[in-house]
Amino acid sequence: MRMLVTLEFADAGGRSGSHGLLIIGRGAKDLQAGDIGLSLDEAKTLISAIQAEFVSAQAAEIVEARRHCSDCKEKLHIKDWKRHRVQTAFGKVFLRSPRLVICACSGARRGAISPLKGWLTRSTNELKYIAAKMASQYSYRQAAAILHELLPVDLRFGHVSVRNATLDAGGRLDQDQITEPFADWRRPRPGPRTVTLGFDGGYARRIRKGPRRNFEILTGAGEIDGKIWVFASAHKSVPGLKRRLAAFVSRLRISSEEPIALMTDGAESLLPAETVVTSSHTLCSRLLSCIDETPAY
Repeated sequence: MRMLVTLEFADAGGRSGSHGLLIIGRGAKDLQAGDIGLSLDEAKTLISAIQAEFVSAQAAEIVEARRHCSDCKEKLHIKDWKRHRVQTAFGKVFLRSPRLVICACSGARRGAISPLKGWLTRSTNELKYIAAKMASQYSYRQAAAILHELLPVDLRFGHVSVRNATLDAGGRLDQDQITEPFADWRRPRPGPRTVTLGFDGGYARRIRKGPRRNFEILTGAGEIDGKIWVFASAHKSVPGLKRRLAAFVSRLRISSEEPIALMTDGAESLLPAETVVTSSHTLCSRLLSCIDETPAY
C-alpha cells in the first residue's frame, strides 16, 4: 500500500496550485503485530515536508503582496536571492529570499530591499515557546532530547538553543512585570520592610558500597525590599546547621518587630505561605523543627 501526498495552495503567489509532496508506504508482508497506522518516523517526515512547502507558500504570498511600488504601482525587479535557514517545531526549512530593486519614481537612491525582512527569524516563536516550556520541567539537555524524539526538530537546535529560548522567555516576563522605572523600584518604600524567606531541602545518599556517608542539603533565599540574599548548606548534623542559619538570619538584620513571610514545601511544622515569625531566634527554631521532622531516606 502506498499513499501519495499532494498539497494545493490558493492565493500563494508563485506557489499557488498543486504540488506533489512524497509517497509513504509499506508492504503488507513487512507489518508486525501492532504496526498500525503511521510510524513516528513516517509522521515526522510527512509533517516536515508539509512545513517546508507551507513556509515557502507563506513567503511567496508576502513577496507577491510587496512586489509593487507603493507610489507608481510598478512591479519591482528582483536583484538577487539569498538563502535563509529557519528552525521550526516541525523541522528545518531552507528558504530563498529575494531582494527587490527600489523604484526610482520618487527620486529615491537606487538600492535593494528584502520583502521578507521583519518576518524571517532564525527560530519560530512556537519552537522557542515549546523549548522554554519543556526546559521549565526538565534540564536543557533532556528538553532537547524530548523535542528531537517527538518532533522533527533539527539536531542543531540542541541544549544551547533551548537554554537561549528559556532565557529570552524569562527576559520578556521580567519586562512585562516591571510596571515602574528601575530606579524607583530600588528606592526604599514607606512603611515596614517586606521580608520574604523561602527554604527547600534535599537528602543525598551514597550509592556506592562502603561506609554510610549521607547528608542533607538545604538552600534558601531571602528578599528584603527587592534585594536577594541566598543561603546554601550541606550538613550532617543539626547543630552545625543551626549556627549557619543563625548567621544567615543575623546577616539580614531583621528586627523582632518586622513581619516575616516564611515559605517552604513539605514542612508540617511551618505554616503555609506568609507565616509571620516574631524574631530571628523563633525563625531558626521553626526551621530546625522542620529539619528534625524530615523523614530519613
